[in-house]
Amino acid sequence: INPSAPRALDAICRKALAREPGERYPTAEAMARDVRHHLAGEPVSARRDSVVFKCWRRLRGRSY
Repeated sequence: INPSAPRALDAICRKALAREPGERYPTAEAMARDVRHHLAGEPVSARRDSVVFKCWRRLRGRSY
């Protein structure tokens, strides 16, 4: 949507605005959860983790 937006935030917006209802968030709470995760620097359900992110997460000792 906006090339300068973080990828996770872009994924959240795209999922919220998906054309097909089945591709959207099932509830406002599910979207809010993804926003909270994004703000905390955690993975969001709207975006699959990249290999680089998974490696970075392991190196930092975080498991989500």
